[in-house]
Amino acid sequence: MFSICVGIRVITGTLKYDGIVIGGNTLFVILFFFGFLVQGMQEEVMFRGYFMTSLSNKVPIVVAIMINSVVFACMHLLNSGIPILAFSNLILFGVFASVYAIKTNNLWGICAIHSIWNFVQGNFYGILVSGMDTNTSILKFVSTQNGGNFGLEGGLAVTIVLVLATTVTLFANTNKNQAKEEMLEDCEL
Repeated sequence: MFSICVGIRVITGTLKYDGIVIGGNTLFVILFFFGFLVQGMQEEVMFRGYFMTSLSNKVPIVVAIMINSVVFACMHLLNSGIPILAFSNLILFGVFASVYAIKTNNLWGICAIHSIWNFVQGNFYGILVSGMDTNTSILKFVSTQNGGNFGLEGGLAVTIVLVLATTVTLFANTNKNQAKEEMLEDCEL
């Protein structure tokens, strides 16, 4: 998903490739990978696994999704350089993560998506992660347009990708048991 955001920005000329920069930082890239695995999983377990699930026992699921997504975005308000579009995109990511977790009835996938999103953003493409510069990446991309100091999450490419990903996830047939039942019914005919 994040690579699609980068592709949109490169095609529109608002992001340019600035070279390979890994050098002697391979160990740090690996350490960041494991750090982002823990960080992404922790946020998803906290927000989608605990908070949204607890809320959904008291309010309709749509309200639980919105509340947990806004609180998730608010958690990032202390990050450096957060513009209103970045805040909106963090809400959209929370909505996407919630829909994904509900549709798959599983947190593992969204934990992986969140972790890999952050890792790829900072340590593969060398782009700010929610206002944080990891200073250790494989590639380096530079914004050619003022998008704030928050990274690609402060731009429209992320908005487009998150809206599309949420829509696809929302309408995807992810109920494996239902698919198995339908297949068995077809076999019985």
